[in-house]
Amino acid sequence: MGNATARPSFNKNALLLIGVLVMTACGEQSSTDHSSEVDNKEPTVAVQTAPLRYGHIDQTLTVYGMVIPSPDKIKIFSVPFESVIEQEWVNVGEEVETNDLLLTLTPSPDTRLRLQQARIELNAARVQRGLMRERLRLRLATKQDLVAADSRFDQAREQLQSLTRRSLGTAHEIRATAPGIVYLMSVRQGQIVAAGMTLLQTVDHNQLTVRFGVEPEDISGVHEKQLVRMKSVHNPDAKSMEGRIHTLTHLVDPKTRLVTVLVQPLATDDLLLNDYIEGRIVLQSKQALLAPRAALLPAGKAYRLFTLKDGRAVLHEVRKGLQTATEVAVVADRLKEGEAVVTVGNYQLGNGSAVRVESAR
Repeated sequence: MGNATARPSFNKNALLLIGVLVMTACGEQSSTDHSSEVDNKEPTVAVQTAPLRYGHIDQTLTVYGMVIPSPDKIKIFSVPFESVIEQEWVNVGEEVETNDLLLTLTPSPDTRLRLQQARIELNAARVQRGLMRERLRLRLATKQDLVAADSRFDQAREQLQSLTRRSLGTAHEIRATAPGIVYLMSVRQGQIVAAGMTLLQTVDHNQLTVRFGVEPEDISGVHEKQLVRMKSVHNPDAKSMEGRIHTLTHLVDPKTRLVTVLVQPLATDDLLLNDYIEGRIVLQSKQALLAPRAALLPAGKAYRLFTLKDGRAVLHEVRKGLQTATEVAVVADRLKEGEAVVTVGNYQLGNGSAVRVESAR
């Protein structure tokens, strides 16, 4: 009775052991198959791309300079006699219109004295001439004496008339002769100024020039009439403008060690006198197939880049042309506009490498 009971228990345990062994074997086989599948999968390189485009590219030279008046367009104001500055009516940088009052002047004490001396001389010459005529009538003088007296009178009269025409005896007003900007004020209220001294200068707002300095080693590529793109350094929101080189000097400035180049802007509405300007002189310009600079990889004396086809990288040998900070002109036989080139991850690629394209973060 005891033996009959033990046999079923043995069979049950045996069955459990066989089941565990079978499950373990199946698990090991599944794991082996999965590992084999992973080992057989080819690795890929994550890349980012950008399209080639056909467009305009310039080779430029960056220079810096300042807005100045055109040297031959400056209007200089002065007076022909020594004066005292009575009143200043404008400030440097102020815009003025035709006939606007700029300065009021009065004759200096020395000028008044000079005018008074001219009057005294004229009266003395008139009296002398009268006396000489009377002496000639009495035969106490000769006609030669009368000629000398007449000459003295004529000279004294002309001297007084000249001083009077120049308004030496009255206040003098300096007024603008044309619209412009006050560029220079050389005097101050109450100052005594000499005859012919520059009092102030104005310049037409449409007659401004930009003076740039170019390194001597770069001057060989710079020529008159070249296009220059300009922008204010201190005002990043200012509009860009264009101009043409109209004067190229052949002298190195001893202070800056640069060669001066003068550029005539095509429009001057947004220019401010003495503003600091960044200029880009266009040395060369052409239409070409353009690629991002990041797409090109150096390969000895040549360059290469990668395009994509059917999920794989395709190597292209290219020649490099003009370049900017972001783009470069490329020449190759099998490249075309709109084709995607690899810009990120290209250092890890070889011809035929498997890739996956990711969007820029």
